[in-house]
Amino acid sequence: MRPMKDIYAFAINWVPYLLLLLLLVLIGWVLVRYMRRYLQSKPEQKPIEIEVFSNPLELLEKKLLSLRSDASLIERDFKPFYTLLGDALREYLEEVHDLLALEMTTRELMRDMERRMVDPDLTKQTGVVLRLADMVKFAKFEPSIEQALDSIREAEKFLQIARMTDQRKVTELQRAFDQRQSEEIARREKEAQIAAGIQTDAEPENVTQAERKEVEP
Repeated sequence: MRPMKDIYAFAINWVPYLLLLLLLVLIGWVLVRYMRRYLQSKPEQKPIEIEVFSNPLELLEKKLLSLRSDASLIERDFKPFYTLLGDALREYLEEVHDLLALEMTTRELMRDMERRMVDPDLTKQTGVVLRLADMVKFAKFEPSIEQALDSIREAEKFLQIARMTDQRKVTELQRAFDQRQSEEIARREKEAQIAAGIQTDAEPENVTQAERKEVEP
């Protein structure tokens, strides 16, 4: 018998390994391209901003406190002071009683308040404050500092009367505001879902009764 031969070392075939490496690189490149394109096309979802109801009574109180604390405004010029004071009351009446108070004269406003049966005490107190304000703004009346401070006190009486007579109206305004806010949040959430491609199982609101019958077996 012939003697055994030495073990022969075959050359390693690197081709399959290279092909596998190229395949992995290709798969990674495709995944990176896909993820980059997906992230770029995905809409950025902004947080929903929730507005806070501004209580007209509290807002009026803040304006009156600001006018009372700004002594320099009273001492410097009465016209801007009375303009801000009158506008504070008018803006309240527009918000709570749905009056065009900023566009009316004091006489027109008083007449409209009486026609709409606004509380008589509130109507009377409105005239007390606005008539002196009109004299300063239009008749060039020069009040004293004490008269200006008295005007603030009269406006604070207006606020006290409004707290007693308008609380129900303010509550209704807040309820209507909360309802609109809830509907707006629901609408924005639905738009965000549609933009993100999220399909919901809910039936569309605009489906008519006839279309629903056609779909049903």
